Parts: sequence; C-alpha cells; structure tokens
Amino acid sequence: MQSAIVALALLVGAVLAYPQKEVTVTRSEFENNGDNFNWVSELSDGNTHSQQGTLKQIGTEQGISLTGSYSYTSPEGQFIEVKYVADENGFQPIGDHIPKPEGGAALPVRSNAGGRGPARRF
Repeated sequence: MQSAIVALALLVGAVLAYPQKEVTVTRSEFENNGDNFNWVSELSDGNTHSQQGTLKQIGTEQGISLTGSYSYTSPEGQFIEVKYVADENGFQPIGDHIPKPEGGAALPVRSNAGGRGPARRF
C-alpha cells in the first residue's frame, strides 16, 4: 500500500513539474441567421476549428447538416487537419492521417442507431 502511495505522489509531482503552456483564444466568431450558422475558433497554439450548419428536412423530421474542419499539431510535431461532413449519413472525416480501406475513401462513422434513426435535432 505504501509503495502505491509513493508511486502516486511521484506521478502527481511529475505532472505538476511538467511545464504547462498557456493557451488563449485568439479568434472566436459565431453567426446564426436561423436556418444556418457559421462558427470559427482559433487558439494561440495554432489549433483551429470552423463549422457550418444548415437545417435540413430528412423525411418528416428536421435535422442539421454540418461541414467543418479542425487542425492542430500532434505531440510528435505533425500538422493534422481533418475536414468533415456530419449529416443523416453519419460523421464522415477526411484527413491524410486517417486510414482508408483498400481502393476507397474512408467509411462514414455512424453516430445514430446504425443509420436507422433521424439526424440529431437541436
């Protein structure tokens, strides 16, 4: 038990001693005109995120269709950028670092009940 407490104390000490970089918001914009919106955010560490949303009729339900992108630098120093669409067909990311099946584009990631339910409503 004592060795677990000592190990935990050492871990907490190492985390607290690790220099933390302060990150601030350098840009944040949001525009909403009822049927669609635009949002942009940029941080002082270079991370960015932008997203556009539009109301969309899906059968008898009204849902939202999103397009956007985000980027950051990985801990290994690699620039990562993801572009995406999220709609009734699921979340569909595109990026050079995202594995693709042989001979094709990345497969959509379903975020609802296997694609059988309506798009998420807000």
